Amino acid sequence: MRTSFLPLLFAHLLTGILLMASTPEVEARMPSPEAYLESALANDWLHTTSGEHFAWHARGAANDLIHGYEAYRDPAWLEAAETYFAFLIDRLQVDPDGFEGWIGRTIWDETGRAPGDADYRADSLVGDALLLAPMVRFAELVLKDPELEAFFGSTARRYVHLAERIGWEKWNRRGTYYRCTAGYGSYKMHDYLIDAETWEWTPQGDGDRRRSDNLNKHHAMGTVFLRLYRISGREEYRERVIEIYGRMKNLFRLLPGERVTWNFWMPHGPHDLRDDGSLRSWVAVHPNRSGYQAGEVGRMVEVYDSGLVFTRDDLQRMINTNHWMELPDGTWRSSDGSTDAGQLWTALARFDERIYQRAAAALENPTSDRGLMRLAHFEADVAPHRGWNRRNVRARDHAHEYALDPRPGEHLSMTMVVPNRFAAAGGETARLVTRVRGEGELRIELLDASGSRVLGALAVVQVDDAPTYLAPVWDGTNPETGRQQPGSFQLRWSISGESRTEPVWVE
Repeated sequence: MRTSFLPLLFAHLLTGILLMASTPEVEARMPSPEAYLESALANDWLHTTSGEHFAWHARGAANDLIHGYEAYRDPAWLEAAETYFAFLIDRLQVDPDGFEGWIGRTIWDETGRAPGDADYRADSLVGDALLLAPMVRFAELVLKDPELEAFFGSTARRYVHLAERIGWEKWNRRGTYYRCTAGYGSYKMHDYLIDAETWEWTPQGDGDRRRSDNLNKHHAMGTVFLRLYRISGREEYRERVIEIYGRMKNLFRLLPGERVTWNFWMPHGPHDLRDDGSLRSWVAVHPNRSGYQAGEVGRMVEVYDSGLVFTRDDLQRMINTNHWMELPDGTWRSSDGSTDAGQLWTALARFDERIYQRAAAALENPTSDRGLMRLAHFEADVAPHRGWNRRNVRARDHAHEYALDPRPGEHLSMTMVVPNRFAAAGGETARLVTRVRGEGELRIELLDASGSRVLGALAVVQVDDAPTYLAPVWDGTNPETGRQQPGSFQLRWSISGESRTEPVWVE
């Protein structure tokens, strides 16, 4: 331990003890950050994996060490995090384009899904995001506390620089960020892999691996930008957060009982469709990994706490959903009821008594250092902040709640026009990408820009009870006039009393 920050340690320990005075288990035994660090570095996965797979295994301890500081206010946790992050940074390599990344075997090769990838290496958006996010959180904690900044300031600024260079500049330069005309943002996979022998770019051979990333991966990088925004106040980071999470809110499906759900992956741009209009990935709530949505809820709560995109009503709908997911016998179902892949969304504990009590009960009687730390973090960082106050809004910030109520999605599980701007006069077309769950007459209609006047039907299809995917082509013809007409319009999908609309621009 740095002896020079012992006075700082005592001050922060006093704060921590006061925060945890009501937690006898924590007072009796506080984990050693040095021992926690030693255990984290001994994790075999950190020495046998690489690339994105390495990042998934390394992220747990990275976040735990930050939570340890938030729980105990002992700067020794930050020192342990600094050492752990130095280990992570030492694993960085340089891509052919000169940018650093956590490069290694592809996630498909590491998990045995694509043995043909053995000769290639790659970094990934989510791998970068998973490891940059706790570093930026470290920087945020340090740079807003003058005493911490005196000891950790240079390290914190280095983390900010890394996040800006790796998370922002690299992926922007690669052209992987896609922003549609409606203002929604997403990331697509990089078009290139690295030849392991020559260390030069080689094009991805499979078009299905040039599609949009899964939603949780956009959100992971969005969290990095959210924290950078809170540190710097830079408007470009704020705008990117709004674009990424605004899309998330647009994809919400409203279900009976004021519940919401959303799919694991959704198409966004032309790169997500094959030439025949079929999708390059599957659309559904993840059938067996409930942790994805639980993690996304946590990220959405952080966005809410920063005064952006999400409203109290949005969070209340998530609370309603999580209540519905828990069955009377204590088992769980997914947020749309399609599988048994459900779990407690503990990020909502501050806002709801039932979720709070279940989260607290799950932390009782910890039997490991990690359990003790998580209990202490809950007592110090969750319990004192119950209620709807936004925790991370400061005087300089300006709120931007995204004014869009969720639209029905029990039967209409996917409705979008891809792309939502196209040059009909130049021969371009769009696909009316549709997934229906239910039986009845599906209507896709063209409306004027205000959505108040129906210009005619573009498709009328009778569908049966099985899930149905459709992607009819539209060449921009206005059915009211029979001519291609430039301008802005709305498309409306309707079936069984549900309707959803999306904007479209025709040139």
